[in-house]
Amino acid sequence: SGEVVRVTATDPAAHLDFGVYSEQTGHEIIEYIRDDEQQIFYVQKK
Repeated sequence: SGEVVRVTATDPAAHLDFGVYSEQTGHEIIEYIRDDEQQIFYVQKK
């Protein structure tokens, strides 16, 4: 617990999926970066 995982996604709707994932699991999105080609999520495990 407490580990941080970096996830890279190319799906434009990934932020919606990760929001639900975070709510359901209790893992926290601690940083979110978006550019034209990808989204990067840093997720801290609970």
